[in-house]
Amino acid sequence: MIYVTAFCVTFIAIFLKGFQFKNIQHNKWWSMFATSYVQGTFEFVAAGTYATIFMQGTWWYCFINGTAAAFSIVSATWIHQRWFHSEAVTT
Repeated sequence: MIYVTAFCVTFIAIFLKGFQFKNIQHNKWWSMFATSYVQGTFEFVAAGTYATIFMQGTWWYCFINGTAAAFSIVSATWIHQRWFHSEAVTT
């Protein structure tokens, strides 16, 4: 279960950063506002979760975090493109 938690925490953190980057790149003001709010709240929760995970874990967590980061940045870019594609093309 702790491996799933580690994957999910990293996935969400990197996903939000990637999604926010795309928001800024395409001037999506309301989405920037909402993503920043969720990102700030999640980073507070994630800090405690990471501390707990790494105190209990071993070096294998670096592979889980790397895998989660890779999947999440691609997912964030793909989802942002799907949600805002028509607006991004016309702007």
